[in-house]
Amino acid sequence: MIQLYKMIVMNYILKNGDAHLRNFGVLYEHDMTKIRLSPAYDVVTTVVYIYKDKPALTLCGRKLWASLHELKKFGQKFFFLFV
Repeated sequence: MIQLYKMIVMNYILKNGDAHLRNFGVLYEHDMTKIRLSPAYDVVTTVVYIYKDKPALTLCGRKLWASLHELKKFGQKFFFLFV
């Protein structure tokens, strides 16, 4: 779960407005013995091309770029981080 949090934070810091659900994948063995998050992919900075771009997904009920403070609170609430 820490890896997922890091990927979310990375996409917000880079302002990747194209980070939608299909950009977060899961890899697993055929017998489901090993399940893991796939490496990050399709990571771009969209605000360079679309000046007023917004996140594709909501964070805490909003489709706005979160501040570092908000990202830390999100991590503490949903990922039980002590950042």
